[in-house]
Order: sequence, then C-alpha cells, then structure tokens
Amino acid sequence: MIKQLNILLLSSFIAVTSQNVLASETAEDVLTEAREMYKKADSLQGAWISTGKIIKQTEKALQTNKKSIALKLAKKARKEARLSYEQASEQLQNWSEPSYIRK
Repeated sequence: MIKQLNILLLSSFIAVTSQNVLASETAEDVLTEAREMYKKADSLQGAWISTGKIIKQTEKALQTNKKSIALKLAKKARKEARLSYEQASEQLQNWSEPSYIRK
C-alpha cells in the first residue's frame, strides 16, 4: 500500500514538474529558436513564406506586450520552421534531374 502511494506521489510530482518546465518557455526563447531554424531552412532554399509572416506577427505581439499571443505564434513559427527545414533537407537528398533534361 505504501509503495503504491509513493509511486502515485512520484508520478504526480513528475507530471507537475514537467508542466512547469514546459510552461517556463518564453516567447523570446521560442522565437529565437524559430529564427535559427528558419535561417537553416532558408540556407537550403526551403523556407516557407508563411513562417516568415508568423515570425513578424510574433515580433509585433511582443512589441505590444501580448505575451500569451506571442508565445502561441512563436511556437507555431518554430514548428513550421522545423518542418520546412526537414522538407528542404529531404528534397535536397532525394531530388534528381528529370530524364528529359539529362543527356
């Protein structure tokens, strides 16, 4: 019985702690990550236009002190930037000239 209670308490503690760690992300930090990933995707010529627009919206939300909106937008930008980088990397590895262009 005591073992089960200890396991339950430990599980609850881990759940609360992990939520607090996730909640501690700031819009500024997430935006920095999004910008870095966006630059990586852009270096492969694969950055999405929508991601750049979301980054600008995030910056505007931060300037007007709308922190919760800025955080949501920054997370969306980070996700899109990561996906665009993955897409560009995959296309770079798998692309080849069509047969009608090759001589």
